Amino acid sequence: MKYIGDILHNPKQSLFLKNNLMKIFDCLVMPNIAITEYDKEEYEEDPDAYIRNDLEEADTETRRRNCMRFV
Repeated sequence: MKYIGDILHNPKQSLFLKNNLMKIFDCLVMPNIAITEYDKEEYEEDPDAYIRNDLEEADTETRRRNCMRFV
């Protein structure tokens, strides 16, 4: 995802990405930012810790965080 975000600055590549943005979102972004069963369980166990971890960006190198930055 970071790579895709970086190549948007290249005019040749950005046209390709703009033409395929919906496919990128459907195939890459949405599946990685959707709430999973694990997320639900973690939130139900300790909502404060779940929110704190999200706000502190404890998952800085995960696919989810990179997709959120892309969005």
